[in-house]
Amino acid sequence: MSDPSARLIPPAPALAGLIAATVVRDTRRLALSSEQRVSFFPAAPMCSVTWVWEGAIHDADLSGAPVAEPFPSRFFTGPKSEPMASWSPGPVYAMTVVFYPEAWRALTGVAPGDHADRSVALDALPSGTALDVCAALGEAEGYGGLAAALQPLWAATRPPTFFTPPLLVDWLTALLARTAVSGPGRSLRQAQRRLKALTGRSRRELEVHARVEALFARTLAVEGEPDLADLAYDAGYADQSHMGREVKRITGLSPAKINRLIATDQRFWCYRLLGERF
Repeated sequence: MSDPSARLIPPAPALAGLIAATVVRDTRRLALSSEQRVSFFPAAPMCSVTWVWEGAIHDADLSGAPVAEPFPSRFFTGPKSEPMASWSPGPVYAMTVVFYPEAWRALTGVAPGDHADRSVALDALPSGTALDVCAALGEAEGYGGLAAALQPLWAATRPPTFFTPPLLVDWLTALLARTAVSGPGRSLRQAQRRLKALTGRSRRELEVHARVEALFARTLAVEGEPDLADLAYDAGYADQSHMGREVKRITGLSPAKINRLIATDQRFWCYRLLGERF
């Protein structure tokens, strides 16, 4: 099931380590029912900025029912510990840029953990050059304009140890190594505190995301019907039940149900765009 209204923009090479992904969503040419204007998203350790250039986006519960007034036209979302949903009352044209949390903090000074599990208007954050660039971005500039404006700022800010990790487990491994030797104190507890300060999430929480991504990667490599017990073992789970619980924690659904909905349901367009399968 394809969705011509969404596209994924790879990050510019000069923004390696800062931007994980960019998603543009444009439903202005689609005839969608109210139910189809719901969008479901997995829990994520990253943070993001969204620009809504046309239409409106409301927060929604996992049934798809809107639960609040529309988000501002430019808003920041911190790391999410639970799956999420949104709803639009009509056509919408928006862009979401996903940032690595520790890189966002280095660039803007805003700690992602201060906004964990919530979204705030971009202009409610402390003023700063990078934040001002984001706040001023218009539809005409789009991702290209944002990338051009952020590149010199990131070049001046980017620590030498930052890199573009191919997988979350690599990102987490690099973060663990960096927090183990940076800052005062070398104890495990102090390193864990530094990790949470950088990302807004504990090591255990980040490991859940890394395991689910490993499961996703292994599922894609399997031809035909996968052996779930083997997949669970290869992805680092204690057993198949452990795997099911963690997939449900990230997506809100069992592996079998989320896979069926990714394949057939308009509302799971983001999972399809990212090529996810569990």
